[in-house]
Amino acid sequence: MVRAVEDSAGLVDEKELQRTIEVMKQKENIVIFGVGSSGIAGLDMQSRLMRIGHQAPAVIDPHL
Repeated sequence: MVRAVEDSAGLVDEKELQRTIEVMKQKENIVIFGVGSSGIAGLDMQSRLMRIGHQAPAVIDPHL
């Protein structure tokens, strides 16, 4: 598990991540889409964003 997190962290472009964070901070509404098992991650993201004051509807389809 630790290896998977380390490998994933190595793929993150820090500049792009910061730019994405700045754009998201400026938006009141953020729509999240999740297909299949990614729907669970979408619901988790929805919960986290709503806790910090963003409207974040999650559109998921577990059958695709």
